Parts: sequence; structure tokens; C-alpha cells
Amino acid sequence: MYKIKKLIIGFLISLFLINIVIADSSTNYTVDVSELNGTGELLTSSSYQLNDTFVGFVDGLFGYSTNYILGSGLVYLEQLCGNSILEFGETCDDGNLTNGDGCSSTCLLENVCGNGVVEAGEGCDDGNVAGGDGCSFICTVETGWNCAGTPSTCSPICGDGLIVGSEACDDGNTASGDGCSSTCQIEILSVCGNGILESGEQCDDGNTNSNDGCSAACILETGGGGGGYVICGNGIREGSEQCDDGNNENGDGCNSICLKEGVKERTFTVKARPEKRVNPTQNWGTTATLAFLSKETGAVTFNTQIPINDTGWGTLTTNQIPDGIYDISLKGLSHLTKVMRNVEINSNTHTLDFTFGETFYLLAGDVHESKDDFINALDITATVKALYTDNIHADLNKDGLVNALDITITVNNLYRNGESF
Repeated sequence: MYKIKKLIIGFLISLFLINIVIADSSTNYTVDVSELNGTGELLTSSSYQLNDTFVGFVDGLFGYSTNYILGSGLVYLEQLCGNSILEFGETCDDGNLTNGDGCSSTCLLENVCGNGVVEAGEGCDDGNVAGGDGCSFICTVETGWNCAGTPSTCSPICGDGLIVGSEACDDGNTASGDGCSSTCQIEILSVCGNGILESGEQCDDGNTNSNDGCSAACILETGGGGGGYVICGNGIREGSEQCDDGNNENGDGCNSICLKEGVKERTFTVKARPEKRVNPTQNWGTTATLAFLSKETGAVTFNTQIPINDTGWGTLTTNQIPDGIYDISLKGLSHLTKVMRNVEINSNTHTLDFTFGETFYLLAGDVHESKDDFINALDITATVKALYTDNIHADLNKDGLVNALDITITVNNLYRNGESF
């Protein structure tokens, strides 16, 4: 028989219902609780097996010891994890025995991803458990990002060859002037061979061939006669010349670069639809390249970029396209080129319907920065690298996020080529 008295050493606060456990190498103990005088004795008297628990009242809360030696028996207090009371040995008690909520089933503090605090085992914590923003749903730094601070602020690593976040391009370096700027934004550079005279060019005859008067680097070539290249002013219409009256004077019907003067101003209305858009008629909104090849000269006589609005229409007004028969091409941002052939241009207004009566959609998937008009593994890789971003080149269906749908579109058009003149 063991009499257990005053298990709690301290001062009177209130009565608390607790568990008391008897533990010993013996097999059976009897606890005498016949004396109940408000100082902490148990309410009942009975026999208990090793590690059994019985219930009693205690009259104190602070300053107690959890272990008591009485004879050959060991008596100790059992902590009640999950009772919302922070007790001895506990670092938290949230009123439940659930793991993963910051306080474990044994009432010890846990690390919580998404609370905005970088804790042990976490590489970052940006206050959420969303992926694709630099800090993953398990609070590790995602490839292509730098994260710092608490809460973590994550930014793309420009120059690592991966297109993530706000990057529109990443060519593996941080040099500007190569099409992708030092901040990984697309640069609009002069393009030799597009038929448009741009900064740094002395000429642009619509190709990158040398020995035709304008070199492969768009520098004027000198010479002539038997050289095989075009010389404006020699009285012979060659290459991309619209005329050649034997001089380089303006105001006589054929200007100094051998283009016809006095060509009427024309307005072209362009209609086009890209494939697989969430709403094909409501989210086109991009810029396409429009080019005219003269069937008379066999040369591209006009090449420009034209905005296409959300409803799939664009308008071009120019006085640089004389009467004649033309092949006309249109290439979207990440779409293969489509050509309308043998179009007669002779009036002030023309409609260029690249849907061919609502029967054709521009094929998507030319994602890679080379824009080579051929859908291949480079385009799939570029799409995968842009996953879970809003990259305008890779978001082919324009739902606001590059995802598996865009990869599927690219794969469906694998090894397709754009049309050419």
C-alpha cells in the first residue's frame, strides 16, 4: 500500500483534473486515497497495473516536480498534450494532436512553409505555398531564381539561359545589343534583309545576298557592270528595283533608290486567326510581319510589322506598293508563315484574308528565339523552360500561363514548316 499526498508543491490556484501514471518493475500497486483534505490527495482508492492511469484533483499549478519516489514505486504526472494548456515539457499546445499545423502531436513547435518566416530546413519562405514564383510549395528556391530576406523576395536570374518570371528572353548572358537585353527583355534590333532601311544600315534590298548592290551586312556595294549586282541609275531594272530611269534624281517618277514615285496610297485590311486560343476572336492582340513579293521582279518590295487587334484584324496604309501581282506573307509572333499567292493589287483598298473564309488558323509553336519558321525540339525546350510563367512567346493559347496545354500545341505541330515565297 502507498499513500500519495501533496503531489503538487506550490500555492493554491484552482483545482485541475490531471492524469497520474504509476510505473515500476513490479506488476501491481494499491494506492490509498482515503484521506481527502484539499491538499492534493487522490479521490479514489484502487489497485493498478504498471503504467495504468488514474484520475485525481490537484490544488496547485506552479513549482511542481513530475517524479515522486515512494517505497519501491515510481509515480509521475502525465502531460496532457492537446488540452490548450502549455505545460512542463511542451513548447506549444494548440488544442489538438494534429501534425503539420505548427504544433506537433507531441506539443513541439514545427516549421511551417508559407508563414513568411525562413526556418530551419527552408531555403526560402515568401508567405505562400504557390510554385512558379521563385520559392516552391515546399519552400525551396526554384531553378533560375534568387531569393533573399524574410519574407523571401525572389527575382529571376538574368543570364542563366532559363526564361522565368518577368523575363521575356534569356540568351545565357547579360550583354545588351544581341536581341536580349541585360535585363532579359527583348530588344528590337535592325534586321538586314527585311526590306526596311533601319538604324546602322546603308541599304536593305530584302535579302542577305552580296554582289547585288547591297551586301549581306546591308552595306552599299560599289562597282557594277559585270559584277552581277543591282546598280540604281544604270538604266536597267534589276533585282528589287521598281524602276531605273538612268539617274539617281528624285521628282522624275523614279526616285534615287529606284522606287516608283507617285504610287497611290493604299489601305490594306488584314484578317488572321491563330489556332488554339482560349477565345480565337477575342485575344489575338499581337504584332505580325507582313511582306509583299512582286511577281514581276521576284523580289520582296515591301516588308513591315502590323499590329493585329484582339478581334483578329489589322490595318496598313502605305504608298510604297505599286500596282501589280504579289505573293503576300503573314507571320505571327510564334506562328508559322502563311502565304497568299498571286494577289492583284490595283485599287485603293484591299482585304487580305489569311483565314481564307474562316477555314484556316495560323499554326502555333515557333517558340524558340531563332524564329526559324520550323517547329522542332528547340521550340519544345523553349516552351518547357517557360513553364508556369506568362511568357508571351510560349503562352500559345493566351490563357495567361505557360502550361501543359502550350506544350501539347507545340508537339501537335512538330516538324511543320511555314510557307515561303
